[in-house]
Amino acid sequence: MKKRFIAFILIFCIGTAALMGGGTGCAAADGVISADILDGAAAYLLRNVENPTVSSVGGEWTVIAIARSGRLPREYAEKYLVNLEKYLTECGGALSERKYTEYSRVILALTALGKNPQDAAGYDLTLPLGDFEGTVRQGINGAIWALAALDSGKYQIPKNSGAAVQASREMYIDYILGRQMPCGGFSLNSASENADPDITGMALAALAGYTDSENVAAAVDKAVEYLSLAQNENGGYESWGTENPESAAQVLIGITSVGISPHDSRFIKNGKTLIDNILSFARSDGGFEHERGGGAGVMPTEQALCGLAAALRFENGESGIFDMSAADKTEQNRINAAELLWYIRMRRYTKGNVFLYNYVCRGSGQR
Repeated sequence: MKKRFIAFILIFCIGTAALMGGGTGCAAADGVISADILDGAAAYLLRNVENPTVSSVGGEWTVIAIARSGRLPREYAEKYLVNLEKYLTECGGALSERKYTEYSRVILALTALGKNPQDAAGYDLTLPLGDFEGTVRQGINGAIWALAALDSGKYQIPKNSGAAVQASREMYIDYILGRQMPCGGFSLNSASENADPDITGMALAALAGYTDSENVAAAVDKAVEYLSLAQNENGGYESWGTENPESAAQVLIGITSVGISPHDSRFIKNGKTLIDNILSFARSDGGFEHERGGGAGVMPTEQALCGLAAALRFENGESGIFDMSAADKTEQNRINAAELLWYIRMRRYTKGNVFLYNYVCRGSGQR
């Protein structure tokens, strides 16, 4: 108890010093991810997603991004869990009949919070991923996220008695490898002639735990080569004709997942890194815009924060953003111990929003 109190006081002193002019500062140096940038992005999401629930935007990705960047207030996590339980109860545990990425996304969020997705409101959310044909009905996207979700907490694939074909990890790996294009990239649409950097980055993240296999290692090398060649002079990528931070974030997640530094020479173009590119989309309100001049949005901010968190975790020698097998009490204790510093930093971002200021600052005893 005494040690916890001392640690608490130390965090308070460090946080106060940061506010008084010390600390890491904002992202002034090239390729540097500052605490202020991460705080601002998390604050933007908390302002704009006040009631997180099951959703592809403003739901699980918001929770994952804030949690894996180490900035998730306990009350916000609890609010999501309450909403999720209500949602699961109302739908009888059936998140979707055709889009099994719905299950994968919720599994990732629960695992990020240190919760068990195999007993969520009494439902095993990993069970549908035991249905191979049901999962790959969405093509490579289904296979990628099924593998990522299952590996996030090292979950065994349950026996799905209702499946025509029982899934295995090897089947998902082979499915992904079978969709690699001659250029080394991957595409969401199997009929497309052009690879997509987003899907290629996602594929790298999904395959990261299997590079001991020669086939997987060779596929990863080809994908990395493609992504290096496809990177533009701004250090980023275009997807569907638009340069955007979401694409750069997915590539950043992908390469760090397979052990490549964000500062690797293969991913520096015209002196600019993937981090530089993502930060070029940052707005003064803490959010990120999808395209320059378009204004901040929840989706680009979610993805940018995920990418930056992945890079920072890599630099700090922590587990990958989707490797959450250690997101247990150790991870939760780290988040809880940082809460006071979080509240201090967040005050500057929340005073313009009465709800959030009361939620973040007054909830912590600050006045």
